[in-house]
Amino acid sequence: MQHQFETIFSNAKRYFARYAHREAFTWYRFVRYYILLIPFIAIGILAIFIYIIPTTPKSAILAIGQTGSSYGVLANKFTPLFKEHNLTLHLIETGGLVEGLKVLDDPKSKVNASFMPAGAANGVEYPNLVSLGSIQYSPIWLFYRGKTVNVDEPFDYFANKKINIGTTDTASNMMFRLFLGASHHQPHDQIQPLELPHAEGAKLLINGEIDALFIVDSFNAPVVQQLLKDPNIKILSVKLADAYLKQFPFLEKLTIPKGAFDIENILPREDITLLGTTTNLLIEKDTSPAIQWAFMLAASELGKYSEDFFSKPGTFPRVVDLSFPISPIAKRFYAQGAPEIFEYLPIWIGSTIDHAWVLILAFIALIYPLYKWIIGIRAYPSKMFLYRRFINMRDLDELIDNIQTKEQAQNALHKVEYLINLNTHEWLNETEAKEYFSIKSTMLSMKSRVEKKLAEFADDKTIT
Repeated sequence: MQHQFETIFSNAKRYFARYAHREAFTWYRFVRYYILLIPFIAIGILAIFIYIIPTTPKSAILAIGQTGSSYGVLANKFTPLFKEHNLTLHLIETGGLVEGLKVLDDPKSKVNASFMPAGAANGVEYPNLVSLGSIQYSPIWLFYRGKTVNVDEPFDYFANKKINIGTTDTASNMMFRLFLGASHHQPHDQIQPLELPHAEGAKLLINGEIDALFIVDSFNAPVVQQLLKDPNIKILSVKLADAYLKQFPFLEKLTIPKGAFDIENILPREDITLLGTTTNLLIEKDTSPAIQWAFMLAASELGKYSEDFFSKPGTFPRVVDLSFPISPIAKRFYAQGAPEIFEYLPIWIGSTIDHAWVLILAFIALIYPLYKWIIGIRAYPSKMFLYRRFINMRDLDELIDNIQTKEQAQNALHKVEYLINLNTHEWLNETEAKEYFSIKSTMLSMKSRVEKKLAEFADDKTIT
């Protein structure tokens, strides 16, 4: 048994040594022949490689607005879901989501994504950003103290009160001024609302130092929950909600049903109508596909078990607002779901394959003709060699037929021997073996003819 194994190994070794050398020499000739084209081919292959397998970052940075908002709470739920895909999500606080949007749009910034309430900005202002869709409702809350307010235009009514609307770069500040502009009853230059952080404004409202607080944030935001639990704080119901929806299409009409907070004590005592918007997740256009898929999968997972007051599990993520173009990856997610390949491969590998699947399928479809083409160009130098040899032999045949002197015969012999030697050491493709031996036989025959003529000259015979 051992002897048989040694024999097989020995035969395989000899076979490999023989054909490996031949194949190596084949490609050596190939490189020599196409030396000028190789750099261009290499550049082309490199360009395709870079397109198919883009560099996938291992981390992303998400802007979450200011402390005390629901966006930080939501982002913290994204973090472990990113970790499941061997990706790291870094969270960065900003003075507000508007500021976060500016940071995201800054080409010098490393921030990859930011939350943004619909209506706070649009794709015309920020053409380098796209949306992954909406991930939650962001109600527009107007908390106040004192007697129940029953007016048609609440934003106009509270304009001259002590009201905090958030810092300059917050969506709350921007939204309040947008609504105020729609009323046209108050001279804007005479209105001076407070522009303090929401947490500080909530503290002032609870202590009775201000009359109202305007905030755009989800039901689960810490500041919102703090105010909802205070029995002295009321929520303004917007009577003209439907009218505002007509003027601002990005808005949603939300309702806190009677008794929704406490059925036994019937709190609230009446239905409360709110205006609201949706929170979009914005990213840079060139964000890595793997990072985009990680955001989509995390948003989908969180949406399945959402405990939001205004939406059922599974409501988000979805496309609600079209202020920003929807990312192609997000469009595919909403139309087809996540690729099944993510169930078997890490997201960075799966997204790379998914990103290039069209090219991969095209390559598979073309692999046979590509193989034939490679074989063809591999054999081309051999065919060109044969073509040149046949031309050489034709010229040599004519030269031999016209020999008249001994010097001409010696010259012809020198040429035929040179060609025989060149032919012996030249590489030929295996498929050209028949032509090779035909050339060799013809050249030997030519050599014999020339030697015969030299022999005739040696006998001092005249060539006629």
